Amino acid sequence: MHRNDLIEHRRRRCKELPFALLRFLTIAICYVSELDTQLEIARRLNYLLRSDHQTLDNNLTSNSRMLITLRKSVRSKLNS
Repeated sequence: MHRNDLIEHRRRRCKELPFALLRFLTIAICYVSELDTQLEIARRLNYLLRSDHQTLDNNLTSNSRMLITLRKSVRSKLNS
């Protein structure tokens, strides 16, 4: 591979990176939603104490907000 080809290849990969990050964040948000469902099932089946459920639910909500905020930020940077 020539040096110019290598440079062009790197440029293309750098442009793809934000889109790959968006896909990753979207998948992560889906997993958080799935975890929320599993957590609710565990609570309803009394596998968790209410206090443990509340702690886990709060952590899950916090992580979900962070992921959504990060995804919005990446999207806005791509659109500008």
